[in-house]
Amino acid sequence: MTRGLKLFVSFSSRDQNAVRMLFSALALQHIDVWDYSREGEKLALGRPIEESLAEKIALCDYFFAVVSANSADPNLGRYPDFEVHCALENGLADRRRLLPLLLLTNPPNEWSGSYKRIEGLLCVKFNPSEQEKFDDAVRRICDYLSMPYVPPILNDPRVFFSRRFQQELNSQELSTADYWELMKIIIGSAERVAENSWDEAGKLISLFLELSKFKVPQTRFYYPHIIKGVCELQAGSYKSAELTFAHATEHPLHDETSFGGLGHAYFYQDRYDEALAAFRKALELKPSDKTIEFNILGALVHAAAPFGEATVPETFDDPQLSPEDHIRVGKLRGIALIARGEYEDAVNTFELMATRAPMDAASAIYYSRALEACGRVNEAIAILHREATRQDDLNTYHHLADAYLRAKMIPEALHIYENKLCVPGCWTRQYLVEYARVLSAVGGAKNCATMREVCTQVLDEENFGDSPTTPKDFYYMGFANYLLGNHELARYDYKRCGRLFEYYG
Repeated sequence: MTRGLKLFVSFSSRDQNAVRMLFSALALQHIDVWDYSREGEKLALGRPIEESLAEKIALCDYFFAVVSANSADPNLGRYPDFEVHCALENGLADRRRLLPLLLLTNPPNEWSGSYKRIEGLLCVKFNPSEQEKFDDAVRRICDYLSMPYVPPILNDPRVFFSRRFQQELNSQELSTADYWELMKIIIGSAERVAENSWDEAGKLISLFLELSKFKVPQTRFYYPHIIKGVCELQAGSYKSAELTFAHATEHPLHDETSFGGLGHAYFYQDRYDEALAAFRKALELKPSDKTIEFNILGALVHAAAPFGEATVPETFDDPQLSPEDHIRVGKLRGIALIARGEYEDAVNTFELMATRAPMDAASAIYYSRALEACGRVNEAIAILHREATRQDDLNTYHHLADAYLRAKMIPEALHIYENKLCVPGCWTRQYLVEYARVLSAVGGAKNCATMREVCTQVLDEENFGDSPTTPKDFYYMGFANYLLGNHELARYDYKRCGRLFEYYG
C-alpha cells in the first residue's frame, strides 16, 4: 500500500474518543485516512450529507466499519449504516476491501441493518483501553492491507512518560484532527528522548503546552509539565527545571512526581535542605515509594542532616529495584550508617556490595572510612589502593594519600603526590599545597627546596589556565605564601578567600 491510497473509516460520532486513537495509530503507519474534522477534508456545505459521503466512499480504496452499540443502533447510527450500505453497493466487500472493526469497549448486542450483511466477514477487534491489545489490532490491520507494521515509539521502554501522558490526553474532548496534531508533537518528543536529545525533547513539549492552550483552552495539562521538567533536568537546565516543577506542584492534579522532580532540581543546584523538604513532601503523597526514600537519604547525606528520622533500607533484595538501584541503595545505606556511627554495619553493607558489582569511587572511599573507624587501617588502605589503581581516579588517590598520612606512612603519601596528584594536567592548588605541607613537615634541605618550587607553582596563574580564581583558590594561594614566609601576602589572600577557613597560623 502506498502513501496515496485512501481509507474511509465509518464510525458513530459518539465513539469519537476511541476512533481518534485509531486514526492516530493508522497515521503513524502512514495510512492515509479521510478525516472530516481535518481542514481541507470537511464535508461541503450546501450539499446533502448522504451525497457527500457517497462520493467519498466511491473514491476510497478500503473501507473500515467501526462496529459498536452506537453505530449499529437503528436510531443513533443512521449515517454509519448508510456508509456501510454504500460500501456494499460499491462492491468493496466482494473485492475484500471492507473490514469490520469491532469496538470491544462498547460492542452491539446484535449486528442489525447493513451491519448484518458484514457480520460474517473477517473482523478485527480493538480495545483502546488496553494498549497491548490495541497495538496488536493495528498490526492486524497492517497485515490486512499488506503493509509492514512499525511498532510505535511510545511503546519504547526508554519513553518514560508514555502511559501517563496518553491517559491524560485521551481524557480530553478533542476532534480527531486536533488529537493527531498534538500527538505528533509528543511522538516527536518521544523520539528525541529515545535518542537522549533532551534539549530538543523539551522544546517539543513546550510547543505542545503552547498549542494545547489554543486547542483545549479549558484544560490545564499536568503531566506534560513533568515531562518538560525531566527533559530540563537531563539537559542540565536545573533552574528551568525548578520553575517547571514548582509550577506543576500548584496544579490541581499534582502528585509525588512534581515534588520529586522539584527535589532533584534543588539537589543538582546543591540546595540540599530544600531538596530534602521537597522529597519529604513527595513521600507524604506516596508513602510506599522506595525510590523517594532513597532520594531522602541522598539529600540527608549531602545536607549533613541528622539521620535519626530517616529509614535506612535493610536489604538489597527488593525485586522492584534494578541492578543500578541496588548499588545506589547500598551506597546510601552505608553512608547513612557511617553518619550514625554504626561503622561495623556500614562495613558489612559495603562488603556485600563488593560481592555483587565493582565499586564506584565514592563507595570505595566511604568503605575505607568505615574500615578505618573500626581500626582496620591496613584494610582501608588496601581498598583505596586497589580502587584508585583500577579506576585511575584522582579523588581516590587523594584519599589514599590522606590515609597514608594518618597512618604515618609518609614515603607512600609523598609517592602518590609526586606521581599522581601533582603532575601537570592533574594538579590543583589544593593538591600542590598539601604536598608542600608534607615536604615542610618532613624537613631537610632538599624537601624544603622542593616545597618552595611547589609553592611557586601554586602562585603561578599560568599553571591553571583561564579558569576564574575562586575563594578556595585564594585560600591555597595564601597558604603557599604562608609556607614561603610571605605572611603579609598570606593575610591578604586569607581576607580575599572570604574567611572560609581558619587562618593558617
